[in-house]
Amino acid sequence: MKVFIWKCLHGGLPVRAEIHRRTRQGNPMCIGCGDKEETLEHLLIQCTKAKEIWKMAPVQWDGIMELSDCFIKWWTAIMEAQQDRGREDQVNLTINILWQIWKARNDREFNHKEREPQKIIQRAMKEWTEFDEANKENVARKNTQETEIHQRTEQEQEQNESHTSLLIKIHTHQDKRQAIVGIGITATDAMGQIQVGWALRERLSAEPIQDQAVAVRLALLNAISQGWRSIRLELDNKELVECIKGSRHCNHMMATLMEDIQFISNQFHKCSFSFAKSGKVGSIKLSLHALNIWIDEEWVNPTLRC
Repeated sequence: MKVFIWKCLHGGLPVRAEIHRRTRQGNPMCIGCGDKEETLEHLLIQCTKAKEIWKMAPVQWDGIMELSDCFIKWWTAIMEAQQDRGREDQVNLTINILWQIWKARNDREFNHKEREPQKIIQRAMKEWTEFDEANKENVARKNTQETEIHQRTEQEQEQNESHTSLLIKIHTHQDKRQAIVGIGITATDAMGQIQVGWALRERLSAEPIQDQAVAVRLALLNAISQGWRSIRLELDNKELVECIKGSRHCNHMMATLMEDIQFISNQFHKCSFSFAKSGKVGSIKLSLHALNIWIDEEWVNPTLRC
């Protein structure tokens, strides 16, 4: 869910008002209430639909709703309040509620389905609980493993890695005129067949390497959503590979991205990074295609089994 919050903070969600501002097409009004334009703040906090959901939420952020006119200020106040309370679980649940509000909006927008506020909260709590329990089980399992068994398993997996891992290739394409970057991601099997492809559109960063690091983080998050346990990532930027592996010093702008990449990569049973100069035709095509889309796109081979 971190990538969802990152998009909220950087204006990356294709809400109606933003699309209308950029293209002068479509209706900017909120489809939920029909009273005001669908801005990020209106959709997630101010809309009557959102307010109904927050009233039922088991987590409350007293004194913060007055900052609802600016999502960045609202979220910053939540993070500061979390530090005072020392309750990271409340922030994680809040993230999940925001995510469920966004998914409910898309159901309303594209499928003409209305989700009940109570069911939205129940879904948010269920997914958060499952994620929290899975993390706890994972930590407990790692703490109880015998060193000898762990080493033997690692050796066996290394021998079979090239046959069982999916190879992920990433390419970014900058469009400075629009201040956007197109991201193309492909995952291929041992036979070289593309199993999954993603076309993603993000805002342009200050440095190309930062755009590439964002692309790596998104690729890892998408790989987790597929339930993959063993992956290999080939990158065409040697400096970025060295930053990820910790053998090269990264500037302060890259530090947070590197922390996220390390945290996410640790969720896999096997995750490796390597440098490769070529062989990314599929991801290049997807990165160019991503410059002309508003909503991220995904293609999945129906025969994929992982």
